[in-house]
Amino acid sequence: MNFPWSELGQVLVVGLLAGAGVVALFAAGVRLLAGPEGGTARTVPAYACFALCGAAVLYGLYTLLPL
Repeated sequence: MNFPWSELGQVLVVGLLAGAGVVALFAAGVRLLAGPEGGTARTVPAYACFALCGAAVLYGLYTLLPL
């Protein structure tokens, strides 16, 4: 039996990077909101981080659930 180890490795790497990327984006958004008051200069990028996290979650659900 010939198992495609390279494809499994690619899935593992992409999964780890995507998972860590979503967590890092969320942490950056929280950090931007928790910092000193900076007005829209900090609020807009924070909400952009949250929007990207939400988009990543929705894309994951879209790929997993049959429509």
